[in-house]
Amino acid sequence: MRRNIRHSLFAIILTVLCPLLSQAHPVSLSEARMNIAKDGITATLSLMLEDLYLYQDIEPGSDYCFSPEVLTRAAERHQALLLQWFRIQDLDGSWLPAMITAMRLPKMGKKGIHVADLMAYCVEYDFSFTVDTPPEYITILQQFGGEDGFMPASMRITLFREGERMGYGYVLPRGIPSSIHIDWSRPPLSPDAPMEEQVAWLKMETESNLGISSYGAAYSFLYITDGEVRHEVLLPLLSLESWAPLERADKAFITVEEQEAARDTVASLLAKHGTLEIDGIGVKPTLQRLDFYGLDFTDFARQGPKKRLSAITARAGAILSYSCKGAPGTVKLTWDMYNGFMPALYTTVYAYDRTLQKVFAEYDKDFTWENPGQPPRPPVTQVNVKARTGPLPTKTMVAGLGLLAFAALLIPARRGVPRALKWLLTAGLVASSVVCWSSSATMPMPWPVFEPPVSEEDGRAIFGALHANIYRAFDYQRESDIYDVLARSVSGDLLEDLYLQIHEGMRMQEQGGAVARVKAVRLLEGALDGRARPDAFSYRCRWEVEGTVEHWGHIHTRTNRYEARFGVAVVDGSWKITRLEVLDEARVRFTTEIRKASR
Repeated sequence: MRRNIRHSLFAIILTVLCPLLSQAHPVSLSEARMNIAKDGITATLSLMLEDLYLYQDIEPGSDYCFSPEVLTRAAERHQALLLQWFRIQDLDGSWLPAMITAMRLPKMGKKGIHVADLMAYCVEYDFSFTVDTPPEYITILQQFGGEDGFMPASMRITLFREGERMGYGYVLPRGIPSSIHIDWSRPPLSPDAPMEEQVAWLKMETESNLGISSYGAAYSFLYITDGEVRHEVLLPLLSLESWAPLERADKAFITVEEQEAARDTVASLLAKHGTLEIDGIGVKPTLQRLDFYGLDFTDFARQGPKKRLSAITARAGAILSYSCKGAPGTVKLTWDMYNGFMPALYTTVYAYDRTLQKVFAEYDKDFTWENPGQPPRPPVTQVNVKARTGPLPTKTMVAGLGLLAFAALLIPARRGVPRALKWLLTAGLVASSVVCWSSSATMPMPWPVFEPPVSEEDGRAIFGALHANIYRAFDYQRESDIYDVLARSVSGDLLEDLYLQIHEGMRMQEQGGAVARVKAVRLLEGALDGRARPDAFSYRCRWEVEGTVEHWGHIHTRTNRYEARFGVAVVDGSWKITRLEVLDEARVRFTTEIRKASR
């Protein structure tokens, strides 16, 4: 009976205190000071004694005080839970072996600590985590209260590297992992560093991570070009699964087979929550690629190696393509995926040569781009034959008319051809010749006269236009359009072979087989090869093609150099390439960079 009365009084006290406590302390707070060294990781975890009451079955005495013995036993029992709730994962998804090496309770009097003072005192635990090699990536996860804990729990993390503080502290919510990259080749940023040093360090950090520096944030990149709008979304797996759980046999990992099976689920989810309109019309996307990346993968434009990944650090990258005809007038993107795992979507918009920044949030879900006057793509025209149709000389015209008049006189009179008509025709031709002679009249030649064999200068101009047209054809998206444009400069017999050769030459295997967009074509040298005819010639040249593949804000530029012999001839009244013999092909350079902001 007395025990029940005591519990009732304790409950009344907590009821009175809870409103006050909730104002000062709405969540369970803890603090961790973590030191990362090449031979191991240590951490000192400090948490309020209130956690012992929340998670251990302890009761105060009749004076509403927790005795030192009760608190000590509870703190010792709490170690087992802390080893489950505070963990560090290495790069391959394994949890680092951990142990608690020391525990420190606050100084207490004989009575212990009153229930109203539990939040004023802390207990400290020293952790030790074992590593086999100097850690390059670690992931910290705190789950105070367990995976289904009823109370929000936040931990303030302060990082040190071999005793030197790394930047600034941050708050780690329950269940949301935090990943850290340790570059042992350069010192960490000091929290007391001057502004110039901080700017330089952040710039170097951004470049090393190719612009995507937060492992837990959601990013996207919206590309607006002629013929296509492309939305590329990079999401942490845990954020993705907070909307659409994927089938996974092992809760801690996602296998290659499970990654491939997620394609339809991810495509459907992103199409539903990331809607896009072009010129006011909703367009359904095509999922071009879905890749999953680990912590150590920074160049998301490349296809990462297919391997099993840790579920808490994996990221999914989806490329959604929306087709359009020509330059779009307006593009509107609406994004409505927001929760505790994904409070915002950080988006970079690349509209032709302009760069814009947009942060999607629950209070700001829409983005609209209007075409500022981007000119349409100029048409690719065929190279027509230049025929000479100069005027006939006056003497030639008079002589010709005279011969026609004489021939008219020789026409024998037949039934149906009156003699008067013959004399009338003769007189008209003679009069015309007199008029031409007296007025020096001229008339165009009634037949084309081609130039003599193609000169070096004309050959360079004709071939240069045809060569440029070939690569201009690959500005188009659909294969049928590319063929149609190529046909204006390439003869039918060579059309398919040349398409396949150039298409394969522009494919970047290191970018998952993506076909590069032609950035520049430079003719280095060229000359007629052999004897030219008026309607055909051979041309040998060397040239460079600079192509780019761009995904997730990363530009991969590859330059190839070629040498080949081309056959050029007149086909149906226009010049066309009829023969191709590749003599040499070599890669000159390959670079990766972040697309710079507009100026």
